[in-house]
Amino acid sequence: LETVRLAAGAKKAFWLSHIRRGEPAVRKVGTVADGYVVGFAHADYGPENETQFRQVLAGRYDVEENEAATCGLSVVNLWAPVNRTAYRHPLAMLDCTTFNMQTDSVRYLLDPLLDTGYYAPPRPHNQRVPIAAKDCPAVAPVYRESHSWVYLSDMTEEE
Repeated sequence: LETVRLAAGAKKAFWLSHIRRGEPAVRKVGTVADGYVVGFAHADYGPENETQFRQVLAGRYDVEENEAATCGLSVVNLWAPVNRTAYRHPLAMLDCTTFNMQTDSVRYLLDPLLDTGYYAPPRPHNQRVPIAAKDCPAVAPVYRESHSWVYLSDMTEEE
């Protein structure tokens, strides 16, 4: 966490949550987070999640309310394969200089009945990490020839 904070030049950094997800080889019975993989490029959170993230800073991490409401905010996600090489669903990164959020994206919500792996007892809303693509829409890019992508296929657990 400290490495991320320093690399971002941030005053503070907070660990919000972690979930193990996988492909069919590590699935539990039914469609649950350990087997649930979104098979397309996406961001778990979109602009509409900002309010809840700011509420979590004040409600869960005791950041003073004015600071939580006005500070710069960056949500960083770590993705890594677990127990197998990522062949089918590689990490894909889209160069933001080739992407326009207003014209090149689609918002989506997941089925409310889909279990995405948030197994812990629920916290009050102002302390709970937003549930990706459920509390507010997530964002996925639509295809544009002008987009520039990097794919990290066949990532191993060591990478």
